[in-house]
Amino acid sequence: MFKRSLYIQVASLALICFGVINPALAKIRLPAIIGEHMVIQRGVKVPVWGWADPGETVTVEFMSKVFNATADAAGNWSLKLDVYPAGGPYGMTIRSAAGAITFSDVLVGDVWLASGQSNMEFGIQTEKSGAAGIPNAKDDLLHLFFVPFASSLEPQKDIAPVAAGSRNGKWIVCTPEAMADPQWAWHGFSAVGYYFAKELRNNLRVPVGMIATYKGGTPAQAWTSLPGLKQLPAFTTYVNAHQALVKNYETATAEYPAKLAAYQQAIKKWNLDPQGPKPAGINAPDGGFGAPANLYNAMVAPLVPYGIKGVIWYQGESNGDKLAQAVEYRTLFPRMISDWRAQWKQGDFPFLFVQLANFRKPATAPAEGNWAWVREAQLKTLSLPATGMAVITDIGDAADIHPTNKKDVGIRLALAARKVAYGQQLVYSGPVYRSMRIAGNTIELTFSNTGSGLTANGQELKGFGIAAADEKFVWANAVIRGSKVIVSSPGVTRPVAVRYNWADNPPGTLANKEGLLAGPFRTDDFQAIPFEQWELPFKDFAFHSYQQDGHTLPYRLHKPAVIDKGKNYPIVIFMHGYGERGTDNRYQFFRFRPTPFWEKYPCYVLAPQCPDQPSAMNVRDDVWVNTPFGAPGHTMSATPAWPLALAMKVIDQVIKENKIDKRRIYITGLSMGGFATWELLQRKDGFFAAAIPVCGGGDLAFAPKLAKTPLWIFHGDKDVTVLPKRSRDMTAALKAAGGDPIYTELPGVGHGAWDPAYGKPEVWDWLFAQKK
Repeated sequence: MFKRSLYIQVASLALICFGVINPALAKIRLPAIIGEHMVIQRGVKVPVWGWADPGETVTVEFMSKVFNATADAAGNWSLKLDVYPAGGPYGMTIRSAAGAITFSDVLVGDVWLASGQSNMEFGIQTEKSGAAGIPNAKDDLLHLFFVPFASSLEPQKDIAPVAAGSRNGKWIVCTPEAMADPQWAWHGFSAVGYYFAKELRNNLRVPVGMIATYKGGTPAQAWTSLPGLKQLPAFTTYVNAHQALVKNYETATAEYPAKLAAYQQAIKKWNLDPQGPKPAGINAPDGGFGAPANLYNAMVAPLVPYGIKGVIWYQGESNGDKLAQAVEYRTLFPRMISDWRAQWKQGDFPFLFVQLANFRKPATAPAEGNWAWVREAQLKTLSLPATGMAVITDIGDAADIHPTNKKDVGIRLALAARKVAYGQQLVYSGPVYRSMRIAGNTIELTFSNTGSGLTANGQELKGFGIAAADEKFVWANAVIRGSKVIVSSPGVTRPVAVRYNWADNPPGTLANKEGLLAGPFRTDDFQAIPFEQWELPFKDFAFHSYQQDGHTLPYRLHKPAVIDKGKNYPIVIFMHGYGERGTDNRYQFFRFRPTPFWEKYPCYVLAPQCPDQPSAMNVRDDVWVNTPFGAPGHTMSATPAWPLALAMKVIDQVIKENKIDKRRIYITGLSMGGFATWELLQRKDGFFAAAIPVCGGGDLAFAPKLAKTPLWIFHGDKDVTVLPKRSRDMTAALKAAGGDPIYTELPGVGHGAWDPAYGKPEVWDWLFAQKK
């Protein structure tokens, strides 16, 4: 048992035996996180550090043992205490020749760090039931520490200074007065953090310390160190932005004295009795709270390496404003977690996070929103060790990004902690998608974390969408059969993918019988790139169309920037997939994101668009190739589908009307366009100098005719839309016919092999090296 009366006894003993020397008079300096009422982490060697005169010996007396350290040339000293079980309160004295600092209320227990943006900052007084519970918030064994808001271009050794008398920046004991203190960031201490800690206190019966370091409206890159951001090339944008801020800061620093003098001279001239604040120091142009690494530098780095049990995190809204950012979060968020673990050097400490709540207008159709992609990023982050996630898509607010029910959020995080951090055998999560199987016109889904069984809690099972190869989702019928969910729709006879709760405000009801919801998921790997981003590389591709027999085929054509009069140029023909059909003459590029090879190799690029308009009612002939894409093989029809026939006319016309090198006509295509690539190779024998078919399939009977054509074939080994067997069989048939194709099967990749295939510069180098 931990009794408050012990605090008074130990405090009195400390005063009698040691006396308390004002830390301001001692030459030893400590970071703010080390102080009176602190909770130190049980079960680990506890770091203690600070600053003193260079070469000075510093001792730490704790639990009847003395630990020594010597300050280095810069005055830094550090040491580690022993491993201790939960207990306290205890006294601690840190002394040097210059004096001593004594603490009388040190607890040993579990220290958790609460971080993120405004929904973690959301105060207890504003919480749905928080105000009523504040009078009961007294807990002598729950201690709180609030890190004041600050940003910095460089990692700081200590937190920002706070005003005298403030509860910020120091350890305090949890009391009703402290919880409701208006000095806290947003109407009291973090509601999520408090309810999380309260659950742990009730369950574990050990002291708990909560360190609050959060700031509303901030993105994950602001909470990641600069070395962490540099780990992945995708984050060079953030690194460059940070370096630009550093450069601007240095410029502002150099110019500041002259600008201040000019300001003061102007004040003297126009106002002999100046009013308002004068500038105090430099108003640093550091980019503020949202700039890369700034919050890590000022609000996390000063806490390292203070011993912690783990982290709870509620953030992601600010990384879901734009679709590109939401998709990027898949790598940014796990990078941030790994970065914190690397900086702390405490191993893979538990990192528990909240998946974004439901928000905005409730979904009336299975159309995606940016937050669906953020939630997927959070789901995928569970692949990191010692992570857990609280699903809260049932307790959000359609009209408010800050739902007021934070009690259930804290409780669900604590449930995850009991399993992930403490190893208790319990169901801590709702159903998590595991696998799918296509069975005729249905898709069977299996799950982990089913607990006592799957349920919709007496409601209709909602939230499931289903799609065919066109990637157009419709609401689906879903039923629970044992440990599986069977999904189907009368309008989708050849389903390839399912999505669940894939919206900003989804309606899903799938849960386990323990009452924990399933989080959003998808079985596909369809891409999500915002329009402005994916079209930008093709902005100078001219718009054209070709008409024949009442049909119109849109196409785009890129020409070399400079065309020499006596020179011919190669041409690359690109055939898009099924989902990019249409008549806008733009969407054909949606999944085509190569390195811009036309900048390195002056060439023509032709990209026709297959219309999504059948030639007759209920006739599905608006495709490049008339064959089931999921079939294990096919025989080419005697005549091409009308869109492909028009594409062949366009190819001939463009080559006739432009300065094309007929020895260097190349073709590539993905998915349905991969099938079109094979069919054009088969129908225009000897026409192409080389080809790159991606996740398509050809007619094996034509392998002997194609054996001499240079081919680089790509497929993902996890593709369930177009089976990798199609590319394997074609490669084998070509080799049997004496050909030497290159075949790259991408491990772990589904029906999305085009990104890694087209993203390889060496693929385009190979292509342009081929000649007939």
